[in-house]
Amino acid sequence: MPTKTYSIGPAGYALYLVLTTLVAIFLVEGIALYVNRSRGKALSFLYSPRVSESTRLRTLEGDSLFLALDPILGYAHRDNEPMSKPIRTPHEIIPGFVRYGLHTYDKRIVVLGGSTTDPFLYGHSWPEELAKLLQAEHLEVSVFNGGIGGYSSSQELLKLIRDVFELKPLLVIAYDGLNDLDNWSPTPWPMVHRYQRGVFTYLAQSSDREFPILPNSLTRLRRIINGKWNPPPPDTVSLGIPTDLSAGEYLTRNMEFMYALTQSRHVQFRGFLQPVVGFGDYQMNDMDKQTLKERGPDYLAALQRTYEIASNETRRHDYWIDLSNIFANHQDVFMSDGRHLTPKGNYIIATAILAKIRPILTTN
Repeated sequence: MPTKTYSIGPAGYALYLVLTTLVAIFLVEGIALYVNRSRGKALSFLYSPRVSESTRLRTLEGDSLFLALDPILGYAHRDNEPMSKPIRTPHEIIPGFVRYGLHTYDKRIVVLGGSTTDPFLYGHSWPEELAKLLQAEHLEVSVFNGGIGGYSSSQELLKLIRDVFELKPLLVIAYDGLNDLDNWSPTPWPMVHRYQRGVFTYLAQSSDREFPILPNSLTRLRRIINGKWNPPPPDTVSLGIPTDLSAGEYLTRNMEFMYALTQSRHVQFRGFLQPVVGFGDYQMNDMDKQTLKERGPDYLAALQRTYEIASNETRRHDYWIDLSNIFANHQDVFMSDGRHLTPKGNYIIATAILAKIRPILTTN
C-alpha cells in the first residue's frame, strides 16, 4: 500500500518559520531575563516602554518641565520651553536667570528659590513684582531671578558658589522652606531632591533602556560583545555621606553657609522663610483644609517639624527673616495647592521684602 505524503505548501512553511522564530525569541529573551534577574538587572519581558521616556522632568500634574541638564544642579530651564509662561515685564534671559527691566544697573539683587520664585512656571512671581516696585520708586536696582522649580536651599547654595558671584550682586536673597521638607529633599541625603534623583536614576539606567524590543536579550548580547574591552556603564547613583541633621537643621546650615559665603565676598545676604498653608497664623479656607487633608498627616508633620526649627532659628539671625505669618490677615493669596502664590500673594511678598531690604539699597 503506497505511503501518503503531505506537503505543507508555501503558506504552511511560512507559518512554520514564523512559529519557530517566535519560539526562539521567547526562549532567548526568557533565558536573558532569568540571567539578568539573577544579577539584579532584569528589564521588562519582550518590550520595555521605559525607553520611550525622555529625560524630561514632569510637574506633579504630568507636564514636561526643565529641558536642560545641569552637571552640578541636575537640571535647569532652557530657552523656549513649551511649558514656560510668558513674562510680561521687559526682561532678558541669561543662563540660569531672568533679569527684569531694560537696563542692567550697578546695584544688583540676585534672588534664589524654588518654584514659588521661578519666573517661568506661572507667568508671575514675587521677584518680578519686586522689580516693578523698585522701578516705581525710581530706584536704579536690577533684579536677577534665579529661582528654579524644585530647587531647595541645597541647590541654591551650589548655584551661589558657581553662578551668583559672577553677576556681582549687592544683595543675595534666598526664599526657602517648602522644598527643604523631608518629603521633597529626603534625609539623610537632603542635598539631592526628588527631581534630581529622577534625572540621575534615568541616566544611570539609560544603557539598559536603549532597546525597547527584546531588552533583556539585546542588552545581554551587548554586554557580551563589549566584554572586558569597555568599562561597564554606570548603574547606580551615589548620594554622598548621609547626614545626621534634620530637615530644619539642614536648612539652617545652608542659610549659615550662604551668609558666610556672601560675607566673604562683601555681599549682603537676606534669607526669607516662605509662607505656606499649614503653618503660621494664616486662616485657612475650605479649599486649603481639603488640600492639607489630601496631602496626609505625614506631610503636615514634616511641615510642622521643619518650620518650627527654621522659625526659631530666624530669631537668632538678623539676616534670616520669618515670613510664615505674612498672610495672617489676607485671603486669596495661595493657589489651590496651598504652596504657590496668586498675583496678590506675590505682590504682598514683594512689598514685605522690599521693606526689609530698602536700607541696604539706599545706604550702599
